[in-house]
Amino acid sequence: MQSPQAYFESQKSAAATAAEQYHQQYQQWAFVRAVFFVVATASLIWLANERLYYPFSLGLLIFIVLFVVLIRKHQSLRRNRDQARIREQINAEELLRLQGKLHDLESGEEFLDAEHPYINDLDVFGSNSLFQLLNHTTTPTGKSTLANWLQKAASPEEIRSRQAVVRELGPKIEERQQWQILGRYHAKEDLNMEGFYQWLEQPNQVLGKSLWNIVRWVLPAISLVLWTAFGLGHLSFGQAGLGLVLNMAVLGRWFNYSLAVQRSADQSIHALKGYEGLLRAIEKYNPQSERLRTLYAPLEVSGTAASKILGQLKVILDRFDSRANLVYILANIFFVLDLHGLWGAERWRSKYKAAVRQWFDVVGEWETLASLAGAHYRHPDWVIPEISETHFQLQTQKLGHPLIPSSKRVANDFTLEKRGTIAVVTGSNMAGKSTFLRTVGVNSVLAYSGASVCADSMTLSVMQLFTSMRTQDNLEESISSFFAELRRIRQLLERLGSHPEPVLFMLDEILKGTNSQDRHRGAAGLVKQLNQEIAMGLISTHDLELGELAEEMEGVVNYSFNSKVEGEDIRFDYLLTDGLCQEFNAAALMSKMGIKVEGRDST
Repeated sequence: MQSPQAYFESQKSAAATAAEQYHQQYQQWAFVRAVFFVVATASLIWLANERLYYPFSLGLLIFIVLFVVLIRKHQSLRRNRDQARIREQINAEELLRLQGKLHDLESGEEFLDAEHPYINDLDVFGSNSLFQLLNHTTTPTGKSTLANWLQKAASPEEIRSRQAVVRELGPKIEERQQWQILGRYHAKEDLNMEGFYQWLEQPNQVLGKSLWNIVRWVLPAISLVLWTAFGLGHLSFGQAGLGLVLNMAVLGRWFNYSLAVQRSADQSIHALKGYEGLLRAIEKYNPQSERLRTLYAPLEVSGTAASKILGQLKVILDRFDSRANLVYILANIFFVLDLHGLWGAERWRSKYKAAVRQWFDVVGEWETLASLAGAHYRHPDWVIPEISETHFQLQTQKLGHPLIPSSKRVANDFTLEKRGTIAVVTGSNMAGKSTFLRTVGVNSVLAYSGASVCADSMTLSVMQLFTSMRTQDNLEESISSFFAELRRIRQLLERLGSHPEPVLFMLDEILKGTNSQDRHRGAAGLVKQLNQEIAMGLISTHDLELGELAEEMEGVVNYSFNSKVEGEDIRFDYLLTDGLCQEFNAAALMSKMGIKVEGRDST
């Protein structure tokens, strides 16, 4: 069986070759199209000059038909070329993910929130983040759905239903990449759906008013009659033009409203095309899991598929998007196209506005599930965790940090069980304490979203995550790093007091901003307090005395990360061991930086 890396490499190479071939054909057909236009135009001019009206009429008809065929062929080649380039890009990004090179991928930084219980500390969004590792979404709802799933633990039933889809879609690599291509093909960086959503909620101004329904058919008929009479010599040019003047007066009445719809179309037409393509692909897929079958329920209205219905709106808005085109302007004056478009758009809105948001939500959820499935395929050595119904349970084997490349990753076994249990993690500088706390936290985020985790096995109960790791000072608000940490801890205590759900907390370098005596007293008091709460968690510290609480209290257990100082070298194995830290390296590190230190027993 082909490995994920081999698959991505072969697909990237094949897509690059196909894109180059399509580009060459695209340029060739562009030349053919230009030559045909010049030759055909010259021929038609010659026929007109020779007054060969029948050959001219037949030639004009043939010219129009063939030119449309050439345009469509040219557009088809451009579409194939662009989609091949997207396929190449998608597989290149997958290879970057395997290498741990995430910096250039979409970061989701707009979802960062300093007040959130964990997302800033656990690299959920931003550079080198979980979002970059997982994200295959292409639509606004897909992106926001993935972000929401990473910000909140789902219920056990919800997690298991997502896991079933991940197992189903994981091997469907070709289908998932095709969905991603369809979405990206119409995506724009400045995509904004707010204008479209606002338009959905606006009241109708044309629909239901019989006068305008009559006018939109009568005015073009009048114009046709007047200009036919002009052609037969019964009316002057000025008399025939009166019908167009009347048409322009009506168009002026609806100009501002038509312009507003045009602006909405300009903002959302690319997204609507993407949603339409994704809906069509989803509708063709034969789901096996119960969750996916349930998702299909809203995708049909009165026997008509959602993609077809959305396509109808796309056609209407496409016309509005062409209002600045000279051909449209001329046809609009003659046939009052704006009025027909407004009538059609409002009729569509009245019939389907209640369903359209639901369709977008289905696409967003589908894209998110496909993103989780993508990680499951890309990392076959990761495992889908077991969600336990037992409270306060966390058992792992070979747990590693998913954002560290496999070549550098060190995995550890770890177990934490029972309410009030607190793992005190001591260790020397740079030995891996903070990374391990994040390893537990990041994998918990993955598990609670429904994704696979970077471990050989993992069993955990659903708990609310809370972290305090990257507290910083704030000069603008005159807040020291120590006070910032105290505010963060208060946030944890308030959460424990107001929410009955179990909490899994991770506190790194606890109370590091104060003197050792106050730090120990404060940390010991906090450990005793948390030991009585509906919570369990991990606390890292340099304070060895804090580890002595294990002898006084039930539920406190010591773990450590150690280093070896060998001459001027400091060696780390990043392996979690039972008990307090036995080796320290602060003096050695300071010595390497040129600081003269007496002895090597400093922590």
